[in-house]
Amino acid sequence: MRTTVRISSLILLVALASCSKNSVAPNRLNASGNSLATSPTVVTLTWGTTYQTVTGFGCFAGRDTQWFTSPYRDTLLSNLFGNSGLGLNIIRGELEYTYPYTASSVTILPTGTSAGTSPTSNTWEGLTLHQKQNLSVYWLLSQATSLYHVPYVIGSAWSPPLAMRVNPSDSTPGFLGYNTLNFNTSSSSYANYLAGIVSSFKSAGVNFYGISPANEPENIVATWTNCPWSASHLGQFITNNLRPALNSAGLNTVKILSPENAAWTTTNSYLGSMDCSNVDIIASHGYVNPVSAALGSSGFDLSPTAPSVTSKPVWMTEACDDAGTADATMTEGIKLATSISNTLTTCNANSYVFWLGMLNYSNNEGMLWAPASGPITYTKDYDVMGNFSRFIPNGYVRFAAAQSGADLYISAFKHPSNGKFTIVAVNASTSAQSCTFNLSGFGATSLTAYLTSDASSAHWASSSVAANSDGTFSVTLPASSVVTYTGVNQ
Repeated sequence: MRTTVRISSLILLVALASCSKNSVAPNRLNASGNSLATSPTVVTLTWGTTYQTVTGFGCFAGRDTQWFTSPYRDTLLSNLFGNSGLGLNIIRGELEYTYPYTASSVTILPTGTSAGTSPTSNTWEGLTLHQKQNLSVYWLLSQATSLYHVPYVIGSAWSPPLAMRVNPSDSTPGFLGYNTLNFNTSSSSYANYLAGIVSSFKSAGVNFYGISPANEPENIVATWTNCPWSASHLGQFITNNLRPALNSAGLNTVKILSPENAAWTTTNSYLGSMDCSNVDIIASHGYVNPVSAALGSSGFDLSPTAPSVTSKPVWMTEACDDAGTADATMTEGIKLATSISNTLTTCNANSYVFWLGMLNYSNNEGMLWAPASGPITYTKDYDVMGNFSRFIPNGYVRFAAAQSGADLYISAFKHPSNGKFTIVAVNASTSAQSCTFNLSGFGATSLTAYLTSDASSAHWASSSVAANSDGTFSVTLPASSVVTYTGVNQ
């Protein structure tokens, strides 16, 4: 589903008081001469109150053929997965429904191709559309793992092979309506097909951390390849077919993600009617419910509800603002920041995966826009993702960040043992907000701040903030901005 950045100097103020919206206060001015509120918001950060452990952040490996053929494809990989870029540690690929297969094996690469096949070669040009997609998916996943050592490769299936569906003669590549898996004849075959894909990728050097058998199972309004599932059938398939097939293939450690609904609201309804005993990770997408919303107008769910199964890890495996006009500014960036912050706090999610890493045209579904003629556009969605992914490594634990303030979203994370911590502050207001960070149960002499705003001229421009004499930190968050603060407990 589903311009180039210009930035100026970082605005960070060491003030004497405690984050609230600007009001008219002509007797108090910040460094830029703008008035500040007289009642800053106090944000209390409590070191000893902890929540979930963060696994990481990622994106989808697509549009796959666009990426494979892009003249900037290596730069895009580095921008997304390299240490100087977003440093993403999760990549999500599609488990294609078009692989050639037998009862015992699945062929993931077209004959005569490899990751080294050139997108300008006669071999490439001689491939069918589906063969090009299959090769592109493999190239992306293999490059991410071999060059950038991305540890979490997950795969999602949009559809079973068409021959396994109730109406096998329906070969429509887009809307497939209620043409679901034929459970009476093909449940075991489909489970073996998925296990065969994972085994073939493993033999080709790509190890899946987890797979999802159904992408958006409730979605019957899709214009892309889809396959509806009932909650009961999905749970039965996972327990009775998929888990045994993976185990039989020696893939016992491969985790199963489900139900991957389009919205958190439908995720909860599915979980209430689904056998989750063999689901390892509760996964959902972050859109406004596409079943009740008009097609093409779903957009971000900016206040997702927590899933009802709380004993398992929770992952957001797809989100973007697919409804809006292309916008590389903080108008979109704040939507993403709000989505990530609420997903990590309200939903206690362990991971957040954006929809598309790149597109070869301008659209909010992608963080990077890379037309063949260039240049690459680094959207504010890209920078906002970096405010989280670059500074909240795998293994960090979320701890309490309590505040009251309109359009203010604060989340905090720490290393489990070495004292390093990260605070992400999202100011969704159109006015600057002043804040005091009150550190409870820990202390630091200084923080390093990394800014993303429409005014910033470099990715994650940094500056230092010194502690007040009482150990608090006073800062000003520019309008429509995300500021990440890092420090060390001393």
